[in-house]
Amino acid sequence: MASRKSSWSNEPKGGGALRIILITLCILFATIPVSAGVLDIPVGKIIDTDWLRDAGLKYSFLSTLCAAQFLTGATEGYHFNGNTGYLVTENNYHAYETIKRTSYIVTGWTLYANLNDKGTTWFTKTRRVVGGVLISRLAFETAYKWQRYNSPFDNLPEHNQHSLVYFKFTNGSLSDAYIGTGVVTTPLADLGILLAGIWIFK
Repeated sequence: MASRKSSWSNEPKGGGALRIILITLCILFATIPVSAGVLDIPVGKIIDTDWLRDAGLKYSFLSTLCAAQFLTGATEGYHFNGNTGYLVTENNYHAYETIKRTSYIVTGWTLYANLNDKGTTWFTKTRRVVGGVLISRLAFETAYKWQRYNSPFDNLPEHNQHSLVYFKFTNGSLSDAYIGTGVVTTPLADLGILLAGIWIFK
């Protein structure tokens, strides 16, 4: 079967996407609302996160989680594709891995800041985390399909056999379980989970 050629960019495979991710992360971090003097005592501001406004708490967590999930989808797709693909290649794999690990570190800090916020109830904090996880699933799926099949919107049944993942006990051991989706059910599942995440996220 002939491989599909990418029409997204004329640059070397993965180069354009990596640049877009880096620029997006820079813009996101540059727009997080902060109070005056936030850079005066950087160490103290990392531990004491009261300077973050509610919008900053919400969207810094969501944006960094989505970035981490997107990068995870790309690197997972690279491994499951036999160390090859359309975004991550042998020439930029470590760059993607480094940015992914950094994204998870920042996501952990934004999660800490949300949980540490005294002005938000635990019910709202829980909704924020659950909603963020559901929303970020689409970032993972998009990158994984882009990496493996050169199409973020690949809905072929043979490429979506593990579309929905859950866990179960088999012979006393925890194991993965999957629900496959097809041409119609894949976008419906993606849209449904995304909308549920947006509704829950607060």
